Amino acid sequence: MKLFRSIAAAAVLAAAAVMPANAADEALVRVLHASPDAPAVDVWLDGTKVDALTNVPFATISDYLSIPAGSHQVAVYATGTDSSPVIDAELEFAAGTSYTVAATDAVASIDAQVITDAPAPTADAAQVRVVHFSADAPEVDVAPDRAAPADAIVKALEYPNPTDYLTIPADSYDLEVRLAGSETVALQLDPVTVEAGKAYTVFAIGSAANPPVGEKAIQALVAVDATAEAPGESLPPTSTAAPIGDAPATSVLPALLVALAAAAAFVLSLRLRRADARR
Repeated sequence: MKLFRSIAAAAVLAAAAVMPANAADEALVRVLHASPDAPAVDVWLDGTKVDALTNVPFATISDYLSIPAGSHQVAVYATGTDSSPVIDAELEFAAGTSYTVAATDAVASIDAQVITDAPAPTADAAQVRVVHFSADAPEVDVAPDRAAPADAIVKALEYPNPTDYLTIPADSYDLEVRLAGSETVALQLDPVTVEAGKAYTVFAIGSAANPPVGEKAIQALVAVDATAEAPGESLPPTSTAAPIGDAPATSVLPALLVALAAAAAFVLSLRLRRADARR
């Protein structure tokens, strides 16, 4: 589920020190700075600066942080200052729930987007979802190479929506990203490989404008949400992140919607198997 609050960049950076996860009275929160022209910031939680969230720049995602469930007062300051906070807001987190909280859009219209994370990978498959957090990028489809628009596997993914997690076989896949409803290929995808035992979220962030807002061109950030230990058994969520690179300023789509190809891969593989069976 998504929760929309216009409380500036604070919500994206609200969390506490890292602690063991999965306590019944705690929530897991990771934070993402995805506002392309927002400055680096320091975060204070309930009157105390969070050491793990100081000088936080654009395109940074934290590990999951365990905090007591309930309401917390969050203040966000420009890095190195402790007066005139950018935001001073109360946020609520439910026990036993994992969240990604992201500050998105330009500073002038900044939004806090909150999505619930529920990865459940197993050792013999992968999970992938994609989140469209580029406020000025258009809707996109993902389709098999040369397929008709009606045969797109994912249709009209728009800001600020996530796809569901999709369980897929570990493999390499060949798809293309298009402008929604058309055969116009915005990005021809090289084979995309996903690993068994991992759940991924791919965040499309940055600006598709020309020139890009804040000089931050659209890009992808990939987080590993969880890693499976054995079939049917998952470790507590973990998070690693890496930018996949900037797209040209004239590009309408992030190069990192590559992972959206993987998220559609299982459906594609079924179609290919059926086509082979008919031959």
